[in-house]
Amino acid sequence: MTRPSMEDSYIVMVSILVYALIGAFWPGQAHSGALSTTLACITHAVLYNVMAYNFATYCKNPHFLQTPLALSGLLLIIYLGVPFLKYYGEARYVELDVALHYRIFGLLVICAAIYLILKLYAHKWIHFHLKAQAIQRSVGPLFVPLMYSIFGVTTFYLITGSVLTGNSLGVAQITLIVSGYYISLYYFALFGATQRVFLNELLFLSGGLAITYFSGQRFALLLSVFMLVFARISRVQSQRKRRSLVLMSMLAAPLALIIALGPLTELTKTRYGGVSLLFELQRTDFSDFVGAASMADYKASAVTGLHTSFLWALPGRFIDKEKLDWSMEPFYKNNGWRSSNYREGYTRFNIDYIDSIFSSGAMVGGFLGALIFALGWYGVHILIISQLRKTLLLSFYLASIPSLLNIEIAFWTIVPTIRNWIFLSLILFCAIQAVVWLRGRRGRSSDRRLVKGTGSLG
Repeated sequence: MTRPSMEDSYIVMVSILVYALIGAFWPGQAHSGALSTTLACITHAVLYNVMAYNFATYCKNPHFLQTPLALSGLLLIIYLGVPFLKYYGEARYVELDVALHYRIFGLLVICAAIYLILKLYAHKWIHFHLKAQAIQRSVGPLFVPLMYSIFGVTTFYLITGSVLTGNSLGVAQITLIVSGYYISLYYFALFGATQRVFLNELLFLSGGLAITYFSGQRFALLLSVFMLVFARISRVQSQRKRRSLVLMSMLAAPLALIIALGPLTELTKTRYGGVSLLFELQRTDFSDFVGAASMADYKASAVTGLHTSFLWALPGRFIDKEKLDWSMEPFYKNNGWRSSNYREGYTRFNIDYIDSIFSSGAMVGGFLGALIFALGWYGVHILIISQLRKTLLLSFYLASIPSLLNIEIAFWTIVPTIRNWIFLSLILFCAIQAVVWLRGRRGRSSDRRLVKGTGSLG
């Protein structure tokens, strides 16, 4: 892994200056413009630039940016960068309103976790990517219509289901639809065929817009743009140019998202009293949760939490989930926080903490737990895929996209997310096996026709 060029270093220096000026002269600081708050914004921005700079060094390898790990790392880093002005706003949740240095330390821990994840796992994911691509090529051209079918069926079901049921699709239905969309988007953007690139981009942007409109998920449209941009960058042949483009795109992404966040929120969400940008920036933040959970007096039990998460993963016909707690509820209650149990009178609006694998770890083991849980989460994916071969490996590799792109992983959703990954992998495996069977049948039919033709000539 080579160091970035002097040109890249210059880009980072200019970016840090721009972010620092925005943080120092942001109009929203009038009500809370203490020097410590301004320095926190600038520190946050500098850390983001350092993380983007580090990520760009991995793009020497042309395949790295095409891996699910790279996309997940990009999302995590950009999510860290977007709310760098959040310190000027009042705390959205009193539970997360801890001392400023704890909030910054939570940010540092997440940065360290992402750094270690890339350092330890990047090479392994590149290896998986190359093996999966080789398997996909052996399956043949029928794989392309399979992916188009996944996209078409899921999007069609979303639109017709939303129209016919009055936009009341269940969580499981939305999860399946969005997962199918992400898998097919990843395949055409970064993994499979690159023909008809522009038409595919229009197709998937339309799909992302449909998901955002019918489900209210801003993330779908933003992610489609995000993946298509970096897919184009991944196809740049020059190592130096590709690395610089990755760096510049990452440094510009938070500013672009800050501009787009307000209009997107007005389009997809109901905000009584209007949309506050600083309020929405806090909504995209997950480092404050790590700081607050780490400093909480009571810590949750990992065994109890994972057991509850396992119960949530069981089918509803086997267990009455109305009687289950969310696995973080004891943590909230014992620390005097508001419960996430909607049955107790709270709404999604006023208790929607930004859960992540980092906050799940912090609830168990503080700052160290946030680091270890994150390493374990990505390690589980590597452990499973490393044991697989042939089309099973390809299936699990492609189906890992939805779980690795899932930022908001609450403690109680850890096991259900892994269950969904395995379930999607098995569905995809059956579909690929059907494609292999059809391809083999076509080949045998062609051979029989060739034999008959040869016999007639004789």
